[in-house]
Amino acid sequence: MKKHIQKNIYKIALLFTICVAFLTFNVNANAQNDSNLIINGDFSSGLDSWTTFIADFDGVSADISVIDGEAVVANIEGAGAQVWHIQLNQILTADQVDALEMGQAYKIQFDARSNVEGRQLRSFFGEQDGGFASINTFDFALTTEMQTYETIFVVNSTFPLMKLGFEMGLSNDDVFIDNVSMMATEEEPAPPGELNLPVTFNDPDVDYGLFDFEGASSEIVVDPTDENNMVVRTIKPEGVPFFAGTTVGAPNGFATPIPFTADETNMSVRVWSPVAGVPIRLKVEDSEDPTISVETETIIEVAEEWVNLVFDFSNQAPGTEPINLNNNYNKATIFFDFTPPDPNPLERTFFWDDMAFGGEGVVNPPSMPVGFVASNMIGEDPVDSGEMFLAAGPNNVGTPGVEYRLFYALTANEVEDPFSATEYEFGTTPGDGGGVDAFGFRLAGLDPGTSYTFWLYQYNENTDLFSEPAVVEAISGGEGTSINDPREIVREFDLSQNYPNPFNPTTQIQYTLPESGHVRLEVFNMMGQRVATVINENISAGTHTVNFDATDLSSGIYLYRLQSGSETLTRKMTLIK
Repeated sequence: MKKHIQKNIYKIALLFTICVAFLTFNVNANAQNDSNLIINGDFSSGLDSWTTFIADFDGVSADISVIDGEAVVANIEGAGAQVWHIQLNQILTADQVDALEMGQAYKIQFDARSNVEGRQLRSFFGEQDGGFASINTFDFALTTEMQTYETIFVVNSTFPLMKLGFEMGLSNDDVFIDNVSMMATEEEPAPPGELNLPVTFNDPDVDYGLFDFEGASSEIVVDPTDENNMVVRTIKPEGVPFFAGTTVGAPNGFATPIPFTADETNMSVRVWSPVAGVPIRLKVEDSEDPTISVETETIIEVAEEWVNLVFDFSNQAPGTEPINLNNNYNKATIFFDFTPPDPNPLERTFFWDDMAFGGEGVVNPPSMPVGFVASNMIGEDPVDSGEMFLAAGPNNVGTPGVEYRLFYALTANEVEDPFSATEYEFGTTPGDGGGVDAFGFRLAGLDPGTSYTFWLYQYNENTDLFSEPAVVEAISGGEGTSINDPREIVREFDLSQNYPNPFNPTTQIQYTLPESGHVRLEVFNMMGQRVATVINENISAGTHTVNFDATDLSSGIYLYRLQSGSETLTRKMTLIK
């Protein structure tokens, strides 16, 4: 009897142990399932617990529904102005907000796809009201296959009203979302990016955070003008929106905010454009709060040459917010040929490099007129007594708003400043427009048989800036040389890579001039500030070598620029101490 009782007690104890283990397993399983703070993340109950926002302005429209267990955003029209114009949100309940632990890391994870490659989708977690302060904002580039995406962050603040949202207002392409979760994690967020200004694209160990949207296509390539330099090539295809652009520093931004001050609101970017006269726009924003941004733009005046463009953010683009020095700006986006209407009419390829803080903030004057010659003959016929014929062009600009001004003085007077000489009142002679054809004009009222110096300027009527002058000496009313077609003038101009490079502290720079003329060789830091003038004088034609001593400079990358007449060449050199 005693053994029988003990045996039953043993069975009961065993059964109790099994029940406890079963209950513990289910409790743990339920706890694991309940750790997802998002309600109906698999959309099994349709859009229950989810809300939508579609801007009822700017012609924006879209359909948001659940199809086959996936949230589907389709039939989008009018997108592109702002990413937040189309949203799918879960507004957190009070219980969800209370469940957040300060200082705890959380992982947002979801599956998503689009009907096109590279379609942008932004996740936002933060304040639902007021200033919509962001705790975590992340941009994803979707593919046409369903993929799992995630972002990890630390909750360092909460708000009475909070949300997890998906923003997709920059594209008209479809978005499919499923299996959304937000759970506490022991994983640590990725450390802040080590990307900082200036951005040169030459370090293979740096993640430059290039992110294309609306059809732009960018990659880091060898500089087509300098095999020792790396640049970004951005292709803007035909048919994409005019606001297709490329972000550098996505998604975390620069490790250090852009140091704007009341006196320093400029940034600079070197750009190679296939066409002149198109606007280039630069936007900076807070990587954690996309509602904080400022945009400005400038016109690139030269085609098929590297140009250092300066962007002044104290002069914001129309319709955009002014700069606020209390804000954090740590991410930049560049837009090429930012010209409505939509879509982009032609495919164009741009190159860009050396994004830097600062810049001299000056507008580049037009190029020097080329092929400027003077004679007292027009073909086989002599000019009249006291007259002169001048031929100029091609004008090397090819943009509207350029006129010519001509000054002259007796050569014997040795006038140093052309503006102290006499301006010839022939009115303004428009440029030839395309920078292709030569043109000429006839001067009268000069002293017969007298030697004159003529200075011809290209004048930017929009900025009141002058080019460097083309200079020629000739005798009026006498026998002169026939006029050569300026297009037949052979022009070769070269700036070699410095040697040695890298260097410390001296290096040699070699350059070639096809003809004698005034030469400027200058050195700039990566913020566009001139740190040395190596040459500023008249130099004879031929190949020359000059020594550059950088004893007083700190280690870093520098640009050296050679200018002679209308020609300009720029190269990089590296100083290592």
